[in-house]
Amino acid sequence: MQVVLLGGDRFYGRINSDVTAGMPQKPMSDQPRPTVIITGASSGVGLYATKALANRGWHVVMACRNLEKAEQAAKDLQIPPEAIRFCI
Repeated sequence: MQVVLLGGDRFYGRINSDVTAGMPQKPMSDQPRPTVIITGASSGVGLYATKALANRGWHVVMACRNLEKAEQAAKDLQIPPEAIRFCI
């Protein structure tokens, strides 16, 4: 299993190239889904990185200080619930 840790805006502008280079757009059925932990994922760059990676088939752990805010943000952006997990 490959796990990537992203922290807020430190990777701004690099999510779609450096981090996902060489990874399939959608995981193949016989391969484990890549996993990423994103800190500050309830707003800003972290939230949109969560959406981008979840839409590409990644399993995303949203590391946030406020669980309710993170859940609402994910719902507002229509991030698939099966693609994310919350961590406070």
